Amino acid sequence: MKPLIFVYDVGSKNSGSTAMRIFQLSHIAEIAGIESKIVSNDIDFTGISDAILLFSKNCYTWAFEKQELIGKIRNRNIICYDPLDNIFENDTSSLFDFVLASSITQYKNLSKYCSRVHPILHHHDLLINSQEIKKSKTIGYFGETINMLKPKSQHLSSMIDIHHINTKDHRKNSDWRAETVKYDFHYTSRNWRLRDGYKPFTKGFNAAASNSIVVLHRPKRGSEEALLLGHDYPFYIEQKTDLSSPEAVTDFLYQDDSRRKHAMDIMRYLKELSSPEAISDQLLQLMAAAS
Repeated sequence: MKPLIFVYDVGSKNSGSTAMRIFQLSHIAEIAGIESKIVSNDIDFTGISDAILLFSKNCYTWAFEKQELIGKIRNRNIICYDPLDNIFENDTSSLFDFVLASSITQYKNLSKYCSRVHPILHHHDLLINSQEIKKSKTIGYFGETINMLKPKSQHLSSMIDIHHINTKDHRKNSDWRAETVKYDFHYTSRNWRLRDGYKPFTKGFNAAASNSIVVLHRPKRGSEEALLLGHDYPFYIEQKTDLSSPEAVTDFLYQDDSRRKHAMDIMRYLKELSSPEAISDQLLQLMAAAS
């Protein structure tokens, strides 16, 4: 099979998405025995041939401005573009052979405009290690604080430990991974904006990797969270959910063991869906389709 070459935008090397969709995907490929390497988009591509190139999200403007170069690269290789969560409403076949989907909703969206769409559903942090970690904390939020939808219940809100994660430069973050595994619950409700596009359920997959349960407001039908968690997920916050006191919040989280067992079954499904084994299978399927 052709080797995989992961290409990141030189100006976005340290972003969280580059870490997960370039460096970690390449690591997953290597574990699976797939020949791969990582380069930036400022290299001389003349020496690269008979390979499958996966261009990261932020390479699109560069590729559009350098269509002549892209054409030359494409004459010798297969080119894939990974829009991640970008809103994409045009055919990219003039630039790319394949478009990658990082989420179920992105796959459905891209399939309307592009004929060759392939799912690569990895978007969580592989460095989370939950083995032999005893839970010692109740509920935490892990992500950009601006993206957090603050609960209406002040009692739930005051119980949530907030861990800010800088997604633009992961080098500036504290070791939040050591904290995420300590929590029984992860609060994942997002303050959605139109520009957010088709985001993967990163917080959910990180919670699953931490052996934790997600707590969130009931998502819109057809959203990524709804598709992954299902209609009957037991830790949706509903209008009727009683969170009127600290005791009520504690009861909502801990009172019913059967609810937690049901939720953990779903979280284990998310963990399997985002496992290196599942993602390597998706990479192999892409390589087979591109050969």
